[in-house]
Amino acid sequence: MKEVRNTLEGRRLIQWSDQNPQPPKNKRNDYSVADIECESGFVFSIFRSYEDIARLRRRREAEGRPDQARSQNAFAQRLAKDLETRVVHKEEGDPARTRGIRRGARRAT
Repeated sequence: MKEVRNTLEGRRLIQWSDQNPQPPKNKRNDYSVADIECESGFVFSIFRSYEDIARLRRRREAEGRPDQARSQNAFAQRLAKDLETRVVHKEEGDPARTRGIRRGARRAT
C-alpha cells in the first residue's frame, strides 16, 4: 500500500493506492450493493453504522425533506435544463457566444 499526503489550499489530501498484479477471479454479477463479507477492499462512510443512515432518512421524511434520490433527480433535471440553454455559435467577438453559453444562462453548480 502506498500513501501520499499533501496539502492543497489549506485542505489535507490523503491518497492511498495499491496494486494487485494477480487479482482473484470474481463470479459476482450484482454490484448494486457492497458485499463487505465477500469483497476485499475498503469501504468509507461518513456514518458510523447503517442505523445512523436509517435514522437520518427517517428524520428527513418526517421533516418533509426530499430523500437523496429525489434531490439527485432534481439536480439532473436542473442540469439538463441548463444544458438546453447552451448555444453553439461559430461567430467570434461575442465572449458569451464563444464560450457556448447564452447570455443570462446559469451554469450548473
